This record gives sequence, C-alpha cells and structure tokens, in this order.
Amino acid sequence: MKSIELIKEVAPEQAQVHFCSPCRHRGEKMKSKTATLSVLLLLLIPFAAAVTLQDADEAFTSAALDVRQMKSAGLPVDSLEDALDAMSDKLHGENISLLMDKIAILNASNESDKMVLASQLSSLVQASLSSGLPVGANYSFVVEKAVWIRGMKEKAFASAELLSDLQKSIASINVTVNLSRVIETLGSAEMAFSDERYNDVPPLVEQAKSQLEDAQVESARERAFLRLARRNVVDYTKDHWRGLLIALASVVIVGFWIFFESRTLYALRKIRLLSIELSAVEQTERSTQEQYYSCKMGATTYKSRMSAFKQKQRKLRTDLQVWHGLAKSYRRFAVFSRFG
Repeated sequence: MKSIELIKEVAPEQAQVHFCSPCRHRGEKMKSKTATLSVLLLLLIPFAAAVTLQDADEAFTSAALDVRQMKSAGLPVDSLEDALDAMSDKLHGENISLLMDKIAILNASNESDKMVLASQLSSLVQASLSSGLPVGANYSFVVEKAVWIRGMKEKAFASAELLSDLQKSIASINVTVNLSRVIETLGSAEMAFSDERYNDVPPLVEQAKSQLEDAQVESARERAFLRLARRNVVDYTKDHWRGLLIALASVVIVGFWIFFESRTLYALRKIRLLSIELSAVEQTERSTQEQYYSCKMGATTYKSRMSAFKQKQRKLRTDLQVWHGLAKSYRRFAVFSRFG
C-alpha cells in the first residue's frame, strides 16, 4: 500500500509536461490526446476486470497442463509454447518499479514527445491502481488463449488418431497395390500435422482413404484379368512354342532397351522434381526468416522450423547426388536419352 501511495503522489508530478512558447499549441493538442487516452483506459478497465485473477490463473494452469500433455504424447507444440509465454506476460503484467523508472527517465529528457509518453504511462499506472490490476495485465487475453490452446489440443489428438488409423490401413494391405498417390497424400497430411495446421489434416486423410480404395479396386480388377488370361496361356503355348521363343527373345532385347530408356527418363524427371522441391524449401526457409526478423514468429517456432528445413535440405541434396549417379549409369545403355 505504501508503494501504491508513493506512485499516486509521484506519477502526476512526473506526468506534467512543460512546453516552450513556440510549441505551446502543439503541447495543448498532445495534452488533449493524453486526457482522451486516460479516459479510454479508465473505461476499458472494467471490461478487463470482468475476468478475475483467479480465473486467469486457473486458465493459465490448465493451458500449461494441456501443453505438457501434448509434449508427453510427442505432438508439436511450438506455437502453443509461444502462446504460453504471451499469457504469462499478460497474467503478471509489467514490473511497476521498472515502469516508474522509465517514466522518470522520460520526464528527465525534457523532450516533449518523451514527456507526453511519460504522461500516458502515468495515466496507465493510475488506471491500473484504480482497478487493482497489474500494469499491462489482460486477464481476458489469458482466458481466450487458454481456450484456443484447449481447442488446438483436441484437434492435435484427433489428427494424430486419424493419421494412425490411415497408417494402419496401409500397413494391413497384403496384396500388390499401387500406393504412390496414397503415400504422397499421407506425406502432405503428416507435413500439415508437424506444422500444427490441424484443420488441414482431416481433408487430406479423407483424400488418402479415397485414393486407397481406388487403388484396391484397380488391383482387384487386374488380378481378375490375370486369372482369366492364365487359363488360355498353357494351351496357346503348346501350339506356338517356336514363335513364342522368337517373340520372347525380341521382347527381351526391346525390353532391355526400353528399360534403360525409361529409367534414364525417370531419373532425369526425379532430378527435376527434387531440384524444384529443394528450391521450394529454400524459399520457405527465407520466408520463415523474414517472419522471425519482423517479429511475426516466436523464437521457439523459428528454431524448430529452421532445424526441419536444414534436415530436409540435406536429404534432398543427398537424393540429388544419388539420382545424378543413376542417370549417368543408365545413359550408357540408352540410345535416345543419352543425347537428351
């Protein structure tokens, strides 16, 4: 209480601004703005106080428990930890002693702009003292962020369960099925999950399930056709075995050539796709750096994403070296591709 009375006595004195005669008109306008700001602060205080310290403290504790549970489950929590840091600042408010020192320093500068800022800070201190809230505290913000964290937690566990079920469905397939599109979509869903874009996970999982069903139907159709064709192969082979041997030899020769042509083309296509992906990763890395240095991203999120980018770049460069070597080997047996 003694420190509060001292602040009440000192703050008004520190908040007074003395302008030289040439700046008197501008000083009066700044004083008017300061008075308006003070009134607005006093009007907003009851709304901030509608949420009590106990409510905010319970919300913060609940949010911290949610984040710990997610970390224990191995779920990504970078943005949630940034939110917890912001909640902690809004729960405890500013250090009033440091704030009063800042007001004194601003007033001692004898610069009109800084003295007006000191007056505004003094008004904020007085308004907070009147309401009983810490300076800069915002309990409503703490409760809102706690609700957001709880929602993110529910979405994270639901997304993790969806991904787990999809992975089990893929692993349970015991027949030959072309799963290339399914695996690609699953990779996109896993990337969205690791980036905490939980709203994107369910549509991607549903898309992968639909692709998996289509692949299984196509595989069943192919197996049925093979069973039908197999019944006629034996009889036909007995009647035309000489011609079949000649055809088989021709097929082997042509197939050998086509194989190396196709593998060369595939290797070149793979190199192009990997180069595009590497360029995209580097562009995303630069965008992340811009967001971090413009203070639009927390340090924890930034470090985590930069580490993931570096790991991805190393993998892509290694894959590029491997495919360059394979393309060089295939070209030795190709005819057209070696001139491409």
